[in-house]
Amino acid sequence: MWVLAILFILLGVYMAGTQRFERWAGQELEKAAPTARRVVPLPAKKILRESREVLPVYGHASQWLARKAASVAYFGIVGVFVLALRKRRAASLREVLLVTVVSGIVMSAIVEVFEWPEEIADQVFDLGCGALGGVIAGIAWWLFRKGRG
Repeated sequence: MWVLAILFILLGVYMAGTQRFERWAGQELEKAAPTARRVVPLPAKKILRESREVLPVYGHASQWLARKAASVAYFGIVGVFVLALRKRRAASLREVLLVTVVSGIVMSAIVEVFEWPEEIADQVFDLGCGALGGVIAGIAWWLFRKGRG
């Protein structure tokens, strides 16, 4: 399990450095954009447009979206690895979330070191992606564990 966790972490740092995934996923999102423009309701389009002005979006919006979505998933999986590698089982949802959220934020901070220098708004947003990934993974872990009871 340790070897898998280390390989996964190294893969994430490598992918962040090369940006291959985000270019590929961004291109795929661009292909889907014409359909989305027809399907997404006007109020949602307005919210998306306004959000772009507030969020630290740089480069192609589709690549940025792919990068942030992958970050949330990646940091959540890191949190699950940490849960799995702990000697002590988390006794409550609160403890699970503490472990996964802190793990996601710490891994995000490590990646930020490799992406230095970036704007502070982007760094804070990336740390938020780490926290969100931890929350999602923690809740999923907790529900999975409860279901297996």
